[in-house]
Amino acid sequence: QLIHSVVDVPFSHGTLAVNSTVPDAFDQEDMDTLQAMARVLSEGFQRLEDFRLLEQRNQDLEREVIERRRAEESLQESEARFRRLTDDLPIGIAHSTPDGHVLYSNPYNSRLMGYTPEEMARLRAQDLYLRLEDREELARKLRENGEHAFEYQLRRKDGQAVWVRGKT
Repeated sequence: QLIHSVVDVPFSHGTLAVNSTVPDAFDQEDMDTLQAMARVLSEGFQRLEDFRLLEQRNQDLEREVIERRRAEESLQESEARFRRLTDDLPIGIAHSTPDGHVLYSNPYNSRLMGYTPEEMARLRAQDLYLRLEDREELARKLRENGEHAFEYQLRRKDGQAVWVRGKT
């Protein structure tokens, strides 16, 4: 049989093609229906593409969450190794932020300075220096050189001076 009527209705992802063996088989109502179908097909294909992109983003986010979780676990393991190493050393170790907030003080350092670990956590490094200029010099040298060898006097909780030597 020969095709006598063909209608091609383009849409975003192709063409909706309908044919008939009857001449002039499609009237305006059929054309309106076919155009409506093409719009629905466009929306469907667009939603399918949106869904595919959403699935890809979800997979990317899941990978990112897994990588972040692994990084956090690795950091926690590293911190635990650091604490195991430094907590038992018979030398005082302290770590503070540039503005002086004490982040860590090993048990030996806390005993040496006469403070409980909780008290050390509330102190600012500046509170421990006998001469504030020494702390300022340490901070300046670290900013300038990234390291600094030092020998300063710190003040214990009982007010007694104690010499400290180190390199940061």
